[in-house]
Amino acid sequence: MQINNNAKPNNNPHRKNTLKNQSDVRFETSQEPTALFPQNENPCFNIYKISLLDYSTDNNFSLSQFSLELNKSVKDLKIKLPLCISTDGINVLVKTIQNKIIEKGYVTTRVVVPEKILPMVNLI
Repeated sequence: MQINNNAKPNNNPHRKNTLKNQSDVRFETSQEPTALFPQNENPCFNIYKISLLDYSTDNNFSLSQFSLELNKSVKDLKIKLPLCISTDGINVLVKTIQNKIIEKGYVTTRVVVPEKILPMVNLI
């Protein structure tokens, strides 16, 4: 492979027009009102703390860079801990956090709740 270090800019007018006319691709986030957090769920589990953690490949966890989105979601949903939450409530919370992360432009980041989390008193 050869690299031409003396390359000159491409002054092809067709190429310039093609590049100029390309539009940015933007993902639209849902503009629907914040979902209502379910009340009086049954069965439910008492949750005393909710944390958002970043997962790494070496199985270490650290406080997430998206903790602010968690806090905003908890506030928007008017969640007051401790609270008895079922899977429906967790799904509403996850969707709300996910939408806030997408609004910041992190379209490939996912919020995941481990399967066996509900019996725990701290939702992580």
